[in-house]
Amino acid sequence: MCIKSNLKVVTVLLLFTLLYLLFICCEEEKSENSNITLKQAEQIIFIELLDSNDSGKVVYELPYIMNIGDTVKAKGGDSTYVAKDDCWFFFIDDQPGYRWVHPCRYSFVSCDDGEYIVIDERNEPENIDSLIIVNF
Repeated sequence: MCIKSNLKVVTVLLLFTLLYLLFICCEEEKSENSNITLKQAEQIIFIELLDSNDSGKVVYELPYIMNIGDTVKAKGGDSTYVAKDDCWFFFIDDQPGYRWVHPCRYSFVSCDDGEYIVIDERNEPENIDSLIIVNF
């Protein structure tokens, strides 16, 4: 009788351990150098730059981290922006459906601390094909 009881306890502990490991393994992946995940960066953009309302705007993101020194160039212009640290890059089209040139923004969210910079621009980035639309 005591062996059956111990077997149940061990089985339950193993199941909880497996579930815990599964949970840990399924957490959003971070870069080795990243404290801020892509999902967290998305929330920073949504709350801070869009005031929790993306109506009438389309937001794009680069699905991988930009490293220090990587660049983004605006199409049809001379503007090139350099990542000052490892960061997530977002392109906010403030007037989707309009032909270019129109207001848009580039934002770089630091992987280290979530601090961000916003650059007002008038053209989409040259790497627009590498970006994916964010669904908040």
